[in-house]
Amino acid sequence: MNIVIVEDDDSLMALYINAFNKYIESNKDLSILYFQSTISAIKFCRDNSVDLILMDIGMHHDIDGIEATKIIKNNNKNIKIILMTAYKLDCLPNIKKEGIESGADLVIEKPLKISEYFKIIDGILKLKYNE
Repeated sequence: MNIVIVEDDDSLMALYINAFNKYIESNKDLSILYFQSTISAIKFCRDNSVDLILMDIGMHHDIDGIEATKIIKNNNKNIKIILMTAYKLDCLPNIKKEGIESGADLVIEKPLKISEYFKIIDGILKLKYNE
């Protein structure tokens, strides 16, 4: 299974890389690829098999995550997409609505505890993370 993480914040990306190495150890059949550009992620997803994408909504140097979701889902409706935002969803409910309408399977606030990311992924991909 292939998971793609799309995040333009260097410190969050470093956190994801470090934490997801442990996740891969618990799930040997997983491959995780990291992109700091939605354009690069869109191209990769178009040309490769991807099961799940975790993508930041507010990509500052590229197409935002909502638009990228529309493009990716237009090419492959079977890819599961989790959109992540630093905004409080209670304060900006339209972000969640736009994300779901774009084709995302879930819209979450970030950052979460790493174990919470794993639980969400496990639920979507039906995997088991061993803490």
